[in-house]
Parts: sequence; C-alpha cells; structure tokens
Amino acid sequence: MRMFTEFAYWDISFWVAFLFTIGCLIFIVASFFYWLPVAYPSTKFPKETTIGGGVLFFVGATLFQVGAIFLVFEAVNENQKGCFGWAVREVFYEADPSSCTHHHQRKHQGNDQLLHPRWQWWPSWKEISTHYIHGIGFIANISLAVGATIFYISGILVLPGIYSHLIQGVLWGVYWLSYLVGSVLFVFSGILLLLETQEKWYKPAPNVIGWHAGVWNLIGAVGWILSASFDYCSASWCEYQSDLTLLWASVAYTIGSIILWYEALDKYPVYTKKT
Repeated sequence: MRMFTEFAYWDISFWVAFLFTIGCLIFIVASFFYWLPVAYPSTKFPKETTIGGGVLFFVGATLFQVGAIFLVFEAVNENQKGCFGWAVREVFYEADPSSCTHHHQRKHQGNDQLLHPRWQWWPSWKEISTHYIHGIGFIANISLAVGATIFYISGILVLPGIYSHLIQGVLWGVYWLSYLVGSVLFVFSGILLLLETQEKWYKPAPNVIGWHAGVWNLIGAVGWILSASFDYCSASWCEYQSDLTLLWASVAYTIGSIILWYEALDKYPVYTKKT
C-alpha cells in the first residue's frame, strides 16, 4: 500500500493530511487518559490526566496548528500542490520551482494534463479579492486554518502547570470557548468541503473519495463541539460524555484525515531539467 511505502514530502496536500492524521491519533490516546479514570476509576494512576492527557493533547494540537499553516499554503496553490518541495528548496538553495511539473487528473477529463505551476507563499490582496475569495475550497481551507489556530489556545492552556491554575471564568471564557469556537469553524469548513465535492448541493457524492473524507471530518468536528459543550455542564455524567465524545470524535476525524492522506498520494510530481 502506497501510504506505507511513499513519503510524498514534495506535496503540501500530503503534509496537511499526514499532520492531521498523526495529530488525531495523538488525540485518541489523550482522550483515553481522560476518559478511562472517569469510566474505570480503578485504572487511574498519578498525573494520568495532567501529563498523559494534557501533554499529548498539546502535542496533537500543535501538529494541527502546523497542518493549518500548510493548509493556508495549499489554499493559495490549488494547482501547484506538488511543488511544495521545490518551493522549500528554493528558500535554502538556488532551486527553480518553475521547473517542477506534475500530472494532475482534472475533473471530467480522461487524460492527464501537464501543468506548469508557479508556487506562491501568499497571493496579493488583489488576487484574494478577485479570485480566491470566490472559491468555496479557499474559504473552507482558511476557515479550518483559523479554527485550528483558535483550537490551539485550548491545547496550550491544557498543559500541566497552566490548567491547574485557571479559574472558572477563564475555563469558561477562554479554554472551553476556544475549544468550542474552533470546533464550530471545523464544522463550517467541513460543510463547505462537502458541498465542493458535490455537483449539486443537495446530492451526495459517495463516488468521490474527497466526499468521504469530508463526511468523516464533519462527524468528528460535530463530536468536538459536543465535547466542548459538555464541559459547560457540572454534572458528573457531563465529564464522562465530554471525554467519551472526544474519543469517538477524534477517531472519526482520523478516518477522514487518512482518506485525505490516501487521496494526496494520487499525484506523481516529477522534476524536469531545463534544456
């Protein structure tokens, strides 16, 4: 299976999917450290939630944040995703990203077309206002990136030595709120990405692999909203449901990210020497 034999470092889409997948897997492990002591108190051990859960959640959120930055680069390089490696090389060496070409299978076309992309780290405001802002994929990616950045606030505050010193007002107004708002933006982004894969907004597209990724990511994002919402409840069952929801939501988002990882490997960048 190519997912285990090919490391497509040159492809920005690969990095986004890879970082989100690893981050979600870490969230799954962290959620076990949160949920198990509540569900099975006999399994509890010292610093399980603060170190095991808190530190791992921070690491997962950090990977999500890095993936979000890459997601912005992906959003402004729609047809140049395979040239990320050449663009990075240009930063440190005298490489020419314009010599990077890759085959990209366009929708509704049977033949591969050879594209000659021009990588850009950030477009001009004119390009954003006249072109990118009208693309549903761009809005979806930017929304997810902003959501991941807001979500990262909760990842920082959950660290040992910080979380234990947070007063209730900060927990409600900053920690859980950033968790909730970030998840809401994940849902918004997921809906847009689903719509992008469908020919008609009301007609599902199960024959499109990206649609399945969007469905699973949307399920995961909704779960994270529920998990954050349960945190505003003080009853004992709320803590149980919050931690359990974090677990299954992370599993769902992991599935979606793995599908994106698989989809990202459907491109074959090659390096063409100038003559």
